[in-house]
Amino acid sequence: MRVLSALLYATLAGLLLAGSAQKFFVDVIVVSGESMEPAYHSGDFVWIEKISLQDKNFCHRNKTVVFDTGGSLRIKIIRACPGDTVRLKPHSLDVNGVTIQSWKKNIIRQKNPGWISFPENTEWPFPPHWEKIAVPENACFVTGENADASIDSRHRGLLPCKQLRGVVFFPTQ
Repeated sequence: MRVLSALLYATLAGLLLAGSAQKFFVDVIVVSGESMEPAYHSGDFVWIEKISLQDKNFCHRNKTVVFDTGGSLRIKIIRACPGDTVRLKPHSLDVNGVTIQSWKKNIIRQKNPGWISFPENTEWPFPPHWEKIAVPENACFVTGENADASIDSRHRGLLPCKQLRGVVFFPTQ
C-alpha cells in the first residue's frame, strides 16, 4: 500500500512539474504548412524554449521563433530586430543595407494585417515606394524560410515582440 501511495504521489508530482515546465520553460509545437521548408515540414515537431524571452532585450536575427497570432501559433525566422533598418523591395529584403532574402512571387500586402499593432492611423509600415524603415522597440520583422509560400511581415507588417511564445531549440521529425 505504501509503495502504491508513493508511486501515485510521484506520478502526480511529475505531472505537475511537466505542466509547469510546459507553461514556463519548454513546449512542443507541431509545424503546419510549407512556409518553413526545407528546414521544417508540415507535421514536424519542434521544441521551443521560453526562458530567453524573459530578457526584455531579446531579439536575435536568424532565430526561429514561434508566436501567437490570436489563437493560432506560427513559426518564422526573425530577420530584423529593434534598431535595424529594413528595406522591402518587390522581390527581396534588405536589412541594414544587405540583401538577406529573395523570392519570386509578388508580395500582396494585406490592407488590414493580422498581427500588426501600430499607433492609430497606421495601416502599413512600408511606404508604397518601398523606402527604408527602422524597426521600432518591441517589434521584429519575421519571414518564412520558404518565402514564396509564407505569409509574414512582408504582408502583415512588423510583429510585436509580446506575441513571441518561444525560440526553437530542437527540431524532431
